[in-house]
Amino acid sequence: MTPETKKTLLALVSEYGDSLNRVAAEKDLMKVMAQRANIECAVPEAAFKRVALAYWKDAAQQECEALSELLAVFESVK
Repeated sequence: MTPETKKTLLALVSEYGDSLNRVAAEKDLMKVMAQRANIECAVPEAAFKRVALAYWKDAAQQECEALSELLAVFESVK
């Protein structure tokens, strides 16, 4: 490996580490938001995450349809 290649590799490793730090910080922020939804709005964290993800994917209607199908199955086995 040439000195220039080593320099490039070290820069890439450093940049990758910085990216991992940003990802970890975003995950921590998302966890705090889910906790706030639970504490401040009485919405369970799992439900908040599911709704937020559906909203982000612009798939709320599909999620509602899937939940309706699931509810129908539960009601049929009661």
